[in-house]
Amino acid sequence: MKKAIFLLLILISNLNCLKNHNELKDDRIIWESEYSGEKDALIVDFPLIAKDKVIISRDDFLSQESALVAFDKKNGKKLWEWQKEYLISASNARFKHVLRGFRQYNNVIVGIDSKYMVGIDLETGKTLWENKFDYQIDERSVLYNEKIYFMGRNTENNMINVIAIDPSSGNIENVVDIKSMYSGFTIHNQGMHIFKNNTNDICMLLGIYHVKNAFKPNEIKKYNLINYNITKKEFIFNMSFNHKIGINVFYIHENIIYANGYYFSTFDLSTGKLLNQFKEDVMTGFYTSIYDYPYVYLMYNNLTNKFVKVNMKTGKEIWRISLDGHQSYMMRKKDNRIFMIARNGKMFIVDSDSGAIIERVNAPYASKNYKLVFDENFSIDKETGYLYCSDFKHLFCYDFDR
Repeated sequence: MKKAIFLLLILISNLNCLKNHNELKDDRIIWESEYSGEKDALIVDFPLIAKDKVIISRDDFLSQESALVAFDKKNGKKLWEWQKEYLISASNARFKHVLRGFRQYNNVIVGIDSKYMVGIDLETGKTLWENKFDYQIDERSVLYNEKIYFMGRNTENNMINVIAIDPSSGNIENVVDIKSMYSGFTIHNQGMHIFKNNTNDICMLLGIYHVKNAFKPNEIKKYNLINYNITKKEFIFNMSFNHKIGINVFYIHENIIYANGYYFSTFDLSTGKLLNQFKEDVMTGFYTSIYDYPYVYLMYNNLTNKFVKVNMKTGKEIWRISLDGHQSYMMRKKDNRIFMIARNGKMFIVDSDSGAIIERVNAPYASKNYKLVFDENFSIDKETGYLYCSDFKHLFCYDFDR
């Protein structure tokens, strides 16, 4: 009798533990895996979904345990971890690389950390090659025709250069050097797009931001929009605009360039001439637009915090909502749903047709620990439809089609 009671107590205790655990769960979570090591860590870039893997770049703020970590995208099993130190000679301090701007081609992952660029084997996590540059490499890049295009910036001589990397070997090809027209300005890459023109020449659109002191009131700020023919090695145009234009995240359709920034704007592809602007709101940023021709979805990260759908052809606003007063920097569209993670750490799912907020999703452990809200970086797998996101400690795989 005592033994039966003892076993019953154990069963009740186990059921209670299971119940408490499931209270944190969403039945759409396929799996979760801890990735943070001894310290909480953020994911510094979008999870990279490559073949059967999902790969994250983990940064523990002080870069003591920072690493790339690869998981099986179907079950969350940890497959490998990549870490590499670099030395800052001035202080004789060592830090782990924090890689960003990932591109994958065949079995090679390419990532950058300031002046370093590394090629890593997708299957084993082993270093295949490493390049170190004398200038800063921008993390935004374009994969086109088996090459990865990066922009470098040398603040000492105000030179901008674009290079193409062979991801298999790490071999470098210089595409073009662009001397800045503004001596002493800090230079930032606002966006890059590689495309073929009407005569099948490979061309590049490049948006460049110049400023001497971004924090100084009334400081001169300029944007340049550049169209460069890579095949013929000649500039089509190099147009300069004031800072209220904003040039990034390009989309091309029927000889028109669409770009967001301070305003959502359109330009003539042949001349670079500004054609039109959507002036209802100001200040979008990287990753806060989704082109789904003939519509564009824009998240305005300013005091209005408005999310709008605009007809790209007519400039007409279709709908407008607010995410409970919160901003979002990252967006992904799947079918008729737009997924966004806002600054309050909640995930919003928005109906792309009506603008209605379908759902607000809380991070699984946020009620137990206020720090464990959703990190803003997430990705959706085109093959499975699964969404991968984190809470600074766990990597989650969601199936929102369940």
